[in-house]
Amino acid sequence: MTMEKPKVNQKIVTIFGLSELAAILIANLSTQYFSFYITDILLYSPVVMGTVLIFTRTFDIATILISGVVEEKMNPKWGKYRSWLLMMIPIAAVVGIVQYANIGGAGKLIVASVCYVLFFGFFNFGRTAQLALLNSIGSTPEDRAMLSARKGQFASLAGIIFNATFLPLALFFSGAATKTDIKPLGFLLTVVVFQAVYLIPQMILFKASKPYDMPVTDAQAKQQLHRQKLSGKEMLEQVFKNPPLLLLLLAEICKTVVNTLVLSMAVYYFKVVAQDLTLSTIFTTAISVTGFVGTIFIGQFVMKKVGKKYTYVMGFGLPIIAMIIARLVAANNSLLFICIMCVAWFFFLGISIPGPAMFGDCVEYGKYKIGKEGRAFVMSLYTLPIKIGVLIAGGVSGYLLGAIGYSASATITPQLQSGLFNLVTFAPAAFLAVGLICALCYPLTEKRTKEIMQLNQSAKTQTADR
Repeated sequence: MTMEKPKVNQKIVTIFGLSELAAILIANLSTQYFSFYITDILLYSPVVMGTVLIFTRTFDIATILISGVVEEKMNPKWGKYRSWLLMMIPIAAVVGIVQYANIGGAGKLIVASVCYVLFFGFFNFGRTAQLALLNSIGSTPEDRAMLSARKGQFASLAGIIFNATFLPLALFFSGAATKTDIKPLGFLLTVVVFQAVYLIPQMILFKASKPYDMPVTDAQAKQQLHRQKLSGKEMLEQVFKNPPLLLLLLAEICKTVVNTLVLSMAVYYFKVVAQDLTLSTIFTTAISVTGFVGTIFIGQFVMKKVGKKYTYVMGFGLPIIAMIIARLVAANNSLLFICIMCVAWFFFLGISIPGPAMFGDCVEYGKYKIGKEGRAFVMSLYTLPIKIGVLIAGGVSGYLLGAIGYSASATITPQLQSGLFNLVTFAPAAFLAVGLICALCYPLTEKRTKEIMQLNQSAKTQTADR
């Protein structure tokens, strides 16, 4: 006999949201500033940076795939999914600090790169477990939508906190004499603060999620695994016989490329164009604040009115217009650029509101198509496009920075400034256009998802009656 799960309440929804906030804080560190760390702290060229990011983030992607398979098959003693929060995340925090410790002498880039791979290996196991808990905690579409909305809102809030604090703290700890002078020790001390903040909410989620992910005996686990175990073929079928999931994966890749390009290139743009890194803090904080407001408005009103799919479509379509306008009219006015990008981010971060719930819908579709549920496997794929998008953005940003002639000591020219402006406007707009096409083609409306869930429930009842 298994204990009945308690009802989903605001306490567990908020705790889940806080764990998301903490995870996004620390993920933003690497997606936004690992490239800057390589070029402006370790003083390597942008081409070297781009190459390093491609290799390290390829290993990062591999651990995402491994984590979903491993967690689906194992039965840790504290609960199938929550156990991984306890086992992996404290180690990740320690490795993440070593990554930015500027140690290793001539091999310091190797040390940083190896630690990047190890950090995200541990991080990804915890992240996959956290996302699988979304489905364990929320057993109805309404509960999952509520968790998904809170997840998106807290992710946006994480952007505000990170962008408002990271650079100011790094400048403060550096004792910077100018607005562009960040020292290695100042950078490291800031990382230590953020890793500590990352650890605490994950441990709170581990404790609070126990009633929703109770430990089971080995015999019960074997029974569940026998019913739900996916072979390699079935895992491929969960993806390639699941057109909604394929479209969603591609759209999410584009979303991440856009987010990473804009946020990681902002520090270079404001260093070279405005020659004031404090404006970078203002920019990233401002777009995060307006994006957060957008997630609240979209989560509370828009998604309820038009549904998940068309909320998703809006999140890709409207920012394209804003970015094109920004490039055409704000070339010589940084404050106008910031204002226009705030409008873009108001709608862009709305993509994060329906996204996790749409992956949950794809779980149901996969079960409908092949007859088996692969919850941890499919939900682990939620972070896969993030990793692929970060990889693509890292390579693109590094090579494009090299192509326009950027280096830490480069002479500032109008051509260099114009090139950086293109990197934060036209390049993201191109990826948004691809995501918009995917969103328009995505077929799982609320009505269709409920039909599929009813069919799955009927199939489950018929199996139990035999």
